[in-house]
Parts: sequence; structure tokens; C-alpha cells
Amino acid sequence: MKLLRRGLIWARVNPSLVILGLGVISQLWILFGNNLPGLAQKIWDARAGSAVWRSASIHLGEDYANYIEFVKDNVPENALVIIPKEEQVWNFGNVGLMQYHLYPRKIADCPISTLEACILNLKGSNTYILAPTLSFPPREFADQVKRYVPFDQESGLYVPLLENSTSGDGSE
Repeated sequence: MKLLRRGLIWARVNPSLVILGLGVISQLWILFGNNLPGLAQKIWDARAGSAVWRSASIHLGEDYANYIEFVKDNVPENALVIIPKEEQVWNFGNVGLMQYHLYPRKIADCPISTLEACILNLKGSNTYILAPTLSFPPREFADQVKRYVPFDQESGLYVPLLENSTSGDGSE
């Protein structure tokens, strides 16, 4: 009796729906089969970091996330952070991303047309300049008004020259 009922249920299944279902499953496998294990591993590895680090790491990579953590460790929360223009370095120049990742710090940029003059006027004790690449900020100008704290061979942060500044690196 049960076999007969099971047979009736299968007899009612539309073969085109079965084929459609198999097609959807195969498309999902093709789309996500190669990428899903890597993304899942990336998410699993990022579980120990802060929420901001995780989002930065998954979205823009670990190097970006580590640099953001370096900046947050070296810049007080009430400071002003000068970033490049988006045309110069898109991810570090994106005001929305920087506001999210560096909150509650204030974010500003210098106009490209007056970049050198703008950098030379950044002498405040609570103003910091991102140096995410070798090309921003112009080192010959930033070195006159700030002290460079390296992150790696290509990037770092310009901190105030004042001895009582909070640079977070322990050196004065």
C-alpha cells in the first residue's frame, strides 16, 4: 500500500520541475563551487578580528584591514585624518569607507590643485595624514610638518611633530 502511494506521488511530479531544479543546482555549483570554499575559509579565519577589521578584510583584503588597524592604533579618536583624493588612491580616498573604518575620527582631504600648500598648512597637533602609498602625500612637503611612522615599506602615517602627541608607537 505504501509503495503504491509513493509511486503515485512520483507520478504527480512534473518532470520539467525536476529538470529545472537540477539546472538551478548545477548553475549554483558552477557559480559558487570554486569561490565558496575560499570565501568561507576567509570568513572563518576573520572571526577573531573586530567587526571593522572583518569587514575591511573580507571586502578589501587583509593588508588593507591591517593598515586600518595600524591607523586606528596610532590616531586618537578625536583627531582629524587627511586622506588622499579618491582619484589618487580609490580605497583610501573613498570618504565613505574611511568614515566607516576610522570612526569616530574626522576625515578630510586636500584639493589636488593646492595639495602642496594644503599639506604644508597641516601643522596642527591633532591632525594626521594617511600615507597609504609612496605617492601620497608628497613626502618632501609632509616631512616638513609631520613625523613619519612606517607601517610597511610602502605605507605609513604622518603624525604631529609635537613631543606630547599621541602616536601610539611608543617613540618620541
